Amino acid sequence: MGLFASCSAVVLSAALLQLLFSSTALCDCPRPDLPPHSSLKEGGLEDTYPAGVTLRLQCISGYETIPGIIPRMTCDDTKWSDLPRLCQGKRCSVPNIENGRILSSNDLRLGEEVTFGCNHGFRIIGGTTRRCVVNSGTVQWNRGLPTCESIPCARPPVIANGRYEPTPSDVYEVGQIIIYRCDPNYSLIGNSTITCVVAENDVDGKWDLPSPECKNVKCPRPSIPYGNVANVFQAAYTYQDNLQIECNPGYTLLGSSSIRCGADSQWKPSLPRCDKTTARPPTQTTPKDESGSGKVIGIAIGAVIAVIVLAALIFAAVKWFYLQGKANTHPASTDNYRVVSEKDVALEPKSKD
Repeated sequence: MGLFASCSAVVLSAALLQLLFSSTALCDCPRPDLPPHSSLKEGGLEDTYPAGVTLRLQCISGYETIPGIIPRMTCDDTKWSDLPRLCQGKRCSVPNIENGRILSSNDLRLGEEVTFGCNHGFRIIGGTTRRCVVNSGTVQWNRGLPTCESIPCARPPVIANGRYEPTPSDVYEVGQIIIYRCDPNYSLIGNSTITCVVAENDVDGKWDLPSPECKNVKCPRPSIPYGNVANVFQAAYTYQDNLQIECNPGYTLLGSSSIRCGADSQWKPSLPRCDKTTARPPTQTTPKDESGSGKVIGIAIGAVIAVIVLAALIFAAVKWFYLQGKANTHPASTDNYRVVSEKDVALEPKSKD
């Protein structure tokens, strides 16, 4: 009995010592700073937590856990395990608008903003930006998506003595083409087609060109003294008719040989005239040395002639001195010579073959 009491006292003392040493070795953790957009999954935050305690976390409404991160924090001797990020905003649905597109966006997540634009020929209705927000626990765009409507042009101008096609309507959209035509006996002055295009402000529409006119244009047949019209005869000509003017033989055309009937019923340019051609005596011109090669050839020929003349003079001088020297030589003695007569020649013996 005494032995059992002694053993119990020893065990109790050891347990107290272990508890004492363990409590001094590990200390409590203070209230933790939770990662942004997160909360405790169970209960509320306390001022202190004993060592070894693990807190389970969750993301608040509109956010979701980042893949790969464990939503827990553990107290380890006055310090909480590091968990800087846990949650990210949920994505709003991808917005699609007819005849439009997204001009700029980040990730379409909660808090992000997106900018819309319309295709060419359309304008946006309802603002260009939307923001992803939380509404009733779900993420959605802060208001309905915008729409893109076609940009209209005003009705084309009506012209006197003419019409346009297609027939008038209440709607003219960007890209639509209008064709003007004139009544009989009227000429169309200007462009026959106009097109609906986007104005400089990218919101309104406008016609790219002014509307044409329909005018009764008639240019009279031109009368040019000593000249004539090369085209087929007509009493009058209409807009843009072109004529070729010629002068009679012996006359020269002064002005343009081609004239055109203008919108003001006048010929453009003004009518030319035919003046009598006056004969002029031919002008004598001094031939020109067209290249330096002629001079070079002349110099070469002159040099050759000079050499030939000089050689001839030298030859003549040498010959003259030679003849003078021969004349001054004394003739040889004629004592041993006599004149041969024909008789002596006949007496000479003939050579034998």
